[in-house]
Amino acid sequence: MQLVRVEAGSIILNSDVPATGIAADAVFTIEFSSAADTASLHSGITLKNDAGTITACHYSFSADLSSATLDPVSTLDYLTNYTLDVSSGIKGINGESFPGVKYKLTTIGGKLTLVNVSLNGIPFKNSKPLANIDLNQVTLVAEFSAPLSNSGYQSYFTLSGGAQMTATLSSDSKSVTLSNSQPLKGYSRYSYNISSNLTSLAGYSFDGFFNSFFTCMDSTDKYPRISDEELLDKVQQQTFRYFWDFGHPSCGMARERNSSGDIVTTGGSGFGIMAMVAGMERGFITRAEGLSRLDKILHFLETCDRFHGAWPHWLNGATGKTIPFSQKDDGADLVETSFMIQGLLAMREYLDPSSATEGALAGRITGLWESVEWTWFQNGKDVLYWHWSPKNLFIMNMQLRGYNETLISYILAASSPTYPIPASAYHNGYASNGAIRNGKKYFGITLPLGGDFGGPPVFYSL
Repeated sequence: MQLVRVEAGSIILNSDVPATGIAADAVFTIEFSSAADTASLHSGITLKNDAGTITACHYSFSADLSSATLDPVSTLDYLTNYTLDVSSGIKGINGESFPGVKYKLTTIGGKLTLVNVSLNGIPFKNSKPLANIDLNQVTLVAEFSAPLSNSGYQSYFTLSGGAQMTATLSSDSKSVTLSNSQPLKGYSRYSYNISSNLTSLAGYSFDGFFNSFFTCMDSTDKYPRISDEELLDKVQQQTFRYFWDFGHPSCGMARERNSSGDIVTTGGSGFGIMAMVAGMERGFITRAEGLSRLDKILHFLETCDRFHGAWPHWLNGATGKTIPFSQKDDGADLVETSFMIQGLLAMREYLDPSSATEGALAGRITGLWESVEWTWFQNGKDVLYWHWSPKNLFIMNMQLRGYNETLISYILAASSPTYPIPASAYHNGYASNGAIRNGKKYFGITLPLGGDFGGPPVFYSL
């Protein structure tokens, strides 16, 4: 009686060449050239490891008794050498002899899996990046399916950002705890990585792990504590310094940004003029410095592009020519003009009329204020319009309706000594004949005026 084939799972075994990569749950099939005695098969086929331990198996046979199947009761050990002994004690049903054959085989390496990961006790294995993590106490615990080697495992666990972490291995060698030895940075993203080069003590491979989290605010003092009054002073001074330090050298107007080159902004410069009042009064600059800058700004405003007394949103600080804010916004901007006028009027009130120099500056401000043709921007209707230009006329067609920062335009237009609009323009235009009232609640807060849910933040920020 001879062997026809021997298989471990889908792998055909060869007695001359040891087989590798045998699955731990492999079933063994032994096929003979003729029917075999089942009693001899039970005792004559064994599977044992190098230590000589025999693996318990379930035996089954084909209908013609020419094939036997061994199904191990338990999965085989990973990365372990086994011998399948098909011994000479096997007989055919008619007493035929069998010479006996042995097959050497090695099982595959096992898979090291991550059972659980937690960050400060919060599940972290399958979650999205966690936020608001205590930067002073970060504890990452990774639990594995098999023991790790207690030597060199630390290098496979890393946290980004150069964070100093301490790694400890549990007594059963299946859990690694990573703890910070110094505070992390506030409001920062950290990435936790377990390398795919990590293996178990038995050599099982690992697929790797990655997730990230965000720390909370670092509430420790970064600067010496100051009083609320000192803080307000500092905020006021630094706000003023933007307009002062980044004012255009040719005209003194405020730049749109600190990196905007020659682009100066009309409304922003109005805020800057108001800031100059605070700057002179608080001693951030001398009064003489403030008056000199004001003189430069007034000269620019008197000579730059204007349209029926109104200035454009953007101007070239060197030439005084209009820089279009958008394709059709290439002329007057009534709202930006309003911000400028309110700044100028605040400055006029601050100036000393008994001083010849300051009185002259105040008179020039009055001239600019009284030359704004507010009624022109009604376009024949009971409302104010935001834009007009010689090229595009009122094509922008943006009416000023509230509630938003354009209220200042109606206040100034109604109080103009030269081009006053009627009260009806406010009631029918800005207030939309009463439709400006809202009165609904949003998120538990009553909104008295304006559209549902309020409007764009820029319209309510001033």
